[in-house]
Amino acid sequence: SVAEFSWVVGLPDKVRTESYFHVRYAQERGGEDVSQPIFHRPASSGVYASVANFELARIGFNDVSQTYAIADDERLRRHQTFLRSVLYTYVEPAGAMRNTQNPHILNFEGVVTAGYSVLPAPTISPLADDYKEQVQAVARALGGDGRLEVRTFANIAEFADIMQKIIQTTKPYRLFAQGG
Repeated sequence: SVAEFSWVVGLPDKVRTESYFHVRYAQERGGEDVSQPIFHRPASSGVYASVANFELARIGFNDVSQTYAIADDERLRRHQTFLRSVLYTYVEPAGAMRNTQNPHILNFEGVVTAGYSVLPAPTISPLADDYKEQVQAVARALGGDGRLEVRTFANIAEFADIMQKIIQTTKPYRLFAQGG
């Protein structure tokens, strides 16, 4: 797959789940007895971690023929569209029960690592306290010659800025630069 996302997991000892009491009210009073079920709905708060890995060089790549099935301009359009969708996913998370449990995102921090060759972009789980330092150390060990770029961010605004710069200034790496 071109895109791989981890489970969003809570950091141990930093997640709390509560159960909230709800009653679904009938819209009209009188008449037939309409049940008004009582239920409890869980809601969690805490610090959560997620990892994502994207192999953008594979956009439009046919694994069987080992060639690109689409033109470079279409690959670039898909590359930019995909990266925008990643940005939008984190800026405004969507999902089940958002109408009743829209999250309050107080902080968003992490690392964006971009690879400009066939080198893998290092991925360390943010469950580790020193994940940012580990990512930077692995990137240096793999080659500090500009083929890997590590950018840290301390909030959603910095993440958005990093992603916009990547969207505007990069194009998908081409596997087999000659004839692929």
